[in-house]
Amino acid sequence: MKKIKFCIFTTLILAGVIMAILPISVHAQAKAEKPLTMVYYRAWRDKMMKGVNTNLTDENWLSMDEIPYGIDIVNVFSFVPQGEDEKAAPFFNKLKSSYAPNLHARGVKLTKAIDYSELLKVPHIGKFPTKEEFEAYANKLLDEHVRQYGLDGLDIDMESYPSADDIALANGVIKALSKYIGPLANNDTVFVYDTNASNLAPLREIEDSFTYLGYQQYGSNDVRTSKAIKDYEGVIPKSRFMPGLAFPEEQDNNRWYDTREPYEESNVYKVAKFTANNKLYGMFLYALDRDGRTYNEFDLNHIAPSNFLWTKTAILQIKGFTLADAKKIAIHNWNRVGQGSENQRNILEKIDKAQSIYEVNKILLGSSGNFKNDGVSLAFDPMYELILMSKENK
Repeated sequence: MKKIKFCIFTTLILAGVIMAILPISVHAQAKAEKPLTMVYYRAWRDKMMKGVNTNLTDENWLSMDEIPYGIDIVNVFSFVPQGEDEKAAPFFNKLKSSYAPNLHARGVKLTKAIDYSELLKVPHIGKFPTKEEFEAYANKLLDEHVRQYGLDGLDIDMESYPSADDIALANGVIKALSKYIGPLANNDTVFVYDTNASNLAPLREIEDSFTYLGYQQYGSNDVRTSKAIKDYEGVIPKSRFMPGLAFPEEQDNNRWYDTREPYEESNVYKVAKFTANNKLYGMFLYALDRDGRTYNEFDLNHIAPSNFLWTKTAILQIKGFTLADAKKIAIHNWNRVGQGSENQRNILEKIDKAQSIYEVNKILLGSSGNFKNDGVSLAFDPMYELILMSKENK
């Protein structure tokens, strides 16, 4: 970025004109509670967790304090291989001491994921656990995964087809957990059922225990979203349904292609649009730190920073912001940080002519693969900018 210290008066006039013609709908959108945005935060890629669950030598670049604004729920997704607990400890210490409190101050909820199979490990003496045994095990899970870090709830990852006996065991634990987290606890906590299929059997007797259902539909567009909602009809309403897509993981054999450009033809665009139009509970994105990565050889074998272009665009789309809203937010940012730059007027004109929210954000943030060179406002965060705009109007 090249900057010089002079300001063109006509630029300010242009900015004023553009600001004047945009509809004032931004603040009303910001206050809307739904749809919500959730992300899976892969803990082993945090700055504080070095050399855990990886054979790549690139440095981790992200911390939880850098999670974009507008994300309402963060799932702390963690796998620590045996023998690597000591290397993982700094992250979990910071999660408790500052990450969680800082995100809570922003109004963000935090959950931690456990596999459905963990529910089947309830200790019991007799043939089937007693109420007290279910209760004791539920509290053990909460102490281990939620309470010791100051989190807000659990995410149960269901990707199997359990037997009727296993379902009965799991349901006993879920019912015990629901006294402490989720809608039945009525204490502003979160309890999530997270799955990748339409197997309703494990859910039928305990669906009211969960805040929402997270539906992993990686590699699919809104057609699958619509079908899944119909599959769950009568069990989980669309107002508690949250579809999710994935960014390309490093060294992964899956090829989801959810974030293949152009944005307006991508699965992310289609599912985000469906989420907003149909007033779903929200939408989630897996592997936040991989925003902007592709399945090319370099990306698959390296850790690289992101400007969160896809995430920040999807957030605006999910929450129902219009192109006009996005332009207004971007112009506010550029008037704030671009004063005196030689391309100030040029950037404002580009924003004015942009044809999509993605294009607006890309003008400031730059492209996913080259933002250090073609971005002009690398710290631009539309939802944070909205907070600044709101404060100015008070």
